[in-house]
Amino acid sequence: MTYEEACRAVLNSHKTNGYAKNYARAGLQLGSDEAKRVQALYIYSNITYWRGETSKEVRNFLKQYGEKK
Repeated sequence: MTYEEACRAVLNSHKTNGYAKNYARAGLQLGSDEAKRVQALYIYSNITYWRGETSKEVRNFLKQYGEKK
């Protein structure tokens, strides 16, 4: 999974909240890796209660992506 795929999964899910979708939409516009890393943490914090087909994979990816340095 890539960062862009994770953002699109959040945007395409009807079970995620508006904040998560807004952060994901903004995240697709970012250029630097550091900005994407920080945005991944914002998205991750807003999908804590997201359940569904790809939610676990996306949450795990965003958490790991946000924690890398």
